[in-house]
Amino acid sequence: LRAEVDQLTSIGVAARDEFLHIIDKLPLAYNDVTAIYRSVEKKSPGNGGIFSIFVSDLCKGCGECVQVCGDHDALRMTQETPELNADLTTAQVFSRLLPDTNQKFLGLYQDESPEASREAALRNHLMVRRNYEALVSGDGACAGCGEKSVLRAAASVTEAYMRPMYHKKAARLREKASGLEESGVTRLEALKTLNEEEYNWFKRSVAHVVMGLGGENDEDTTHRLDQHGEISDLEIIDALVAVLRQDAFNHRDLQAIDGRMANG
Repeated sequence: LRAEVDQLTSIGVAARDEFLHIIDKLPLAYNDVTAIYRSVEKKSPGNGGIFSIFVSDLCKGCGECVQVCGDHDALRMTQETPELNADLTTAQVFSRLLPDTNQKFLGLYQDESPEASREAALRNHLMVRRNYEALVSGDGACAGCGEKSVLRAAASVTEAYMRPMYHKKAARLREKASGLEESGVTRLEALKTLNEEEYNWFKRSVAHVVMGLGGENDEDTTHRLDQHGEISDLEIIDALVAVLRQDAFNHRDLQAIDGRMANG
């Protein structure tokens, strides 16, 4: 790689040296990573990817990843030092500057529809940063044990599966709310013309359940509705739209104030 970079004479020496200094610090590979580089490059030259394993500075040192890696020799156990922690932290911060893993490198794992993925490819969900970093709380795991791996697996699979489903549901709810705003009043008028008894029961149900006018029994509810006064069709539709949009917000955008990405 150094020899290739040295041939880029159109780039200044200082810039090349800075680039090579970064490469010396970062764990990068391409030629031996079949699914990321070799196969992709063979089918579509110039589209192969660079593969990197970034070790968290919060690693507990259980060594499970080293065992799984095996003969690939991409990971090794080594003595922890302040310098090593600094390098790991630097690499991890750098990784957050990069875009997330492109779908074309995830194989048969479908990031937007994980439920449609091949079971054997589900492990690739950890190549998507938002899934890997789903475990954001203090884990309380002891040094050298594998319990953090279990916690991360549970958190990351939940993130991978549930967030796309929740976001799709939020989109459906917002679509329904917009549809109600456009034609809800007209539909209620049509229902009243078709069957006034059903129309009255529908309005009573919405007032009871959604608008907070329900009582302890039918008599109490009737009394509350009489005290409130006439409820227009528009008020009924507005109440339903508000519930749908709040539910959509809760499914997609509700988040803690501190320490969360703005992706809901």
